[in-house]
Amino acid sequence: GGVAAFLCHVSAHIVSVLCAMAQADRTSCEAEQKSAEQLALDSHKQFLAESVSVQQYLDENIVPSLLPALNAVAAERPEDPVGWLADYLAKNKVPPLVGTAPRYSKTTTIRRLSTS
Repeated sequence: GGVAAFLCHVSAHIVSVLCAMAQADRTSCEAEQKSAEQLALDSHKQFLAESVSVQQYLDENIVPSLLPALNAVAAERPEDPVGWLADYLAKNKVPPLVGTAPRYSKTTTIRRLSTS
Protein backbone atom coordinates (compact mmCIF):
# COMPACT_ATOMS: atom_id res chain seq x y z
CA GLY A 1 0.00 0.00 0.00
CA GLY A 2 2.83 2.46 0.63
CA VAL A 3 4.14 2.66 -2.96
CA ALA A 4 0.65 2.90 -4.45
CA ALA A 5 -0.29 5.68 -2.02
CA PHE A 6 2.94 7.54 -2.84
CA LEU A 7 2.30 7.24 -6.62
CA CYS A 8 -1.29 8.40 -6.15
CA HIS A 9 -0.06 11.42 -4.13
CA VAL A 10 2.61 12.29 -6.74
CA SER A 11 0.06 11.91 -9.55
CA ALA A 12 -2.38 14.18 -7.76
CA HIS A 13 0.40 16.75 -7.24
CA ILE A 14 1.41 16.60 -10.94
CA VAL A 15 -2.22 17.03 -11.99
CA SER A 16 -2.65 20.04 -9.68
CA VAL A 17 0.59 21.62 -11.02
CA LEU A 18 -0.55 21.03 -14.61
CA CYS A 19 -3.96 22.53 -13.81
CA ALA A 20 -2.30 25.58 -12.23
CA MET A 21 -0.07 25.97 -15.31
CA ALA A 22 -3.07 25.67 -17.61
CA GLN A 23 -4.95 28.29 -15.55
CA ALA A 24 -1.94 30.64 -15.71
CA ASP A 25 -1.72 30.15 -19.49
CA ARG A 26 -5.46 30.78 -19.81
CA THR A 27 -5.19 33.95 -17.68
CA SER A 28 -2.18 35.09 -19.70
CA CYS A 29 -4.02 34.35 -22.95
CA GLU A 30 -7.06 36.31 -21.76
CA ALA A 31 -4.83 39.25 -20.82
CA GLU A 32 -3.13 39.12 -24.23
CA GLN A 33 -6.52 38.98 -25.94
CA LYS A 34 -7.75 42.00 -23.97
CA SER A 35 -4.50 43.78 -24.81
CA ALA A 36 -4.94 42.96 -28.52
CA GLU A 37 -8.55 44.15 -28.42
CA GLN A 38 -7.45 47.40 -26.76
CA LEU A 39 -4.72 47.84 -29.37
CA ALA A 40 -7.28 47.35 -32.16
CA LEU A 41 -9.64 49.84 -30.51
CA ASP A 42 -6.84 52.37 -30.08
CA SER A 43 -5.79 51.91 -33.71
CA HIS A 44 -9.39 52.44 -34.86
CA LYS A 45 -9.67 55.61 -32.75
CA GLN A 46 -6.40 56.89 -34.23
CA PHE A 47 -7.64 56.08 -37.75
CA LEU A 48 -10.84 58.05 -37.13
CA ALA A 49 -8.89 60.99 -35.73
CA GLU A 50 -6.58 60.97 -38.74
CA SER A 51 -9.57 60.68 -41.09
CA VAL A 52 -11.06 63.82 -39.60
CA SER A 53 -7.76 65.64 -40.00
CA VAL A 54 -7.50 64.41 -43.61
CA GLN A 55 -11.03 65.68 -44.30
CA GLN A 56 -10.17 69.00 -42.69
CA TYR A 57 -6.93 69.23 -44.69
CA LEU A 58 -8.75 68.56 -47.96
CA ASP A 59 -11.52 71.04 -47.10
CA GLU A 60 -9.00 73.75 -46.26
CA ASN A 61 -6.40 73.17 -48.96
CA ILE A 62 -7.90 71.32 -51.93
CA VAL A 63 -11.63 72.03 -52.15
CA PRO A 64 -11.26 75.84 -52.56
CA SER A 65 -9.18 75.27 -55.72
CA LEU A 66 -10.68 72.05 -56.99
CA LEU A 67 -14.38 72.90 -56.82
CA PRO A 68 -14.18 75.94 -59.14
CA ALA A 69 -11.86 73.95 -61.43
CA LEU A 70 -14.38 71.10 -61.65
CA ASN A 71 -17.16 73.59 -62.36
CA ALA A 72 -15.06 75.11 -65.15
CA VAL A 73 -14.12 71.77 -66.73
CA ALA A 74 -17.77 70.68 -66.61
CA ALA A 75 -18.82 73.90 -68.36
CA GLU A 76 -15.97 73.76 -70.90
CA ARG A 77 -16.07 70.00 -71.63
CA PRO A 78 -12.60 69.90 -73.27
CA GLU A 79 -11.35 66.90 -75.26
CA ASP A 80 -8.57 66.31 -72.66
CA PRO A 81 -10.34 67.11 -69.38
CA VAL A 82 -7.50 65.96 -67.13
CA GLY A 83 -4.89 68.03 -68.98
CA TRP A 84 -7.26 70.99 -69.12
CA LEU A 85 -7.93 70.65 -65.40
CA ALA A 86 -4.20 70.53 -64.64
CA ASP A 87 -3.65 73.71 -66.68
CA TYR A 88 -6.59 75.42 -65.00
CA LEU A 89 -5.31 74.54 -61.53
CA ALA A 90 -1.80 75.74 -62.39
CA LYS A 91 -3.12 79.09 -63.67
CA ASN A 92 -5.77 79.68 -60.99
CA LYS A 93 -4.15 78.91 -57.67
CA VAL A 94 -6.27 79.75 -54.67
CA PRO A 95 -4.42 80.29 -51.38
CA PRO A 96 -5.41 77.80 -48.67
CA LEU A 97 -8.05 78.99 -46.26
CA VAL A 98 -6.48 77.86 -43.02
CA GLY A 99 -9.23 76.90 -40.63
CA THR A 100 -11.97 78.74 -42.56
CA ALA A 101 -12.97 76.36 -45.34
CA PRO A 102 -16.68 75.53 -45.54
CA ARG A 103 -17.78 71.93 -45.31
CA TYR A 104 -19.04 70.64 -48.65
CA SER A 105 -21.40 67.73 -48.83
CA LYS A 106 -21.54 65.49 -51.87
CA THR A 107 -24.97 66.92 -52.65
CA THR A 108 -23.69 70.51 -52.53
CA THR A 109 -20.75 69.65 -54.78
CA ILE A 110 -22.94 67.83 -57.31
CA ARG A 111 -25.49 70.65 -57.27
CA ARG A 112 -22.75 73.24 -57.89
CA LEU A 113 -21.26 71.17 -60.70
CA SER A 114 -24.60 70.63 -62.38
CA THR A 115 -25.65 74.28 -62.19
CA SER A 116 -22.47 75.67 -63.73
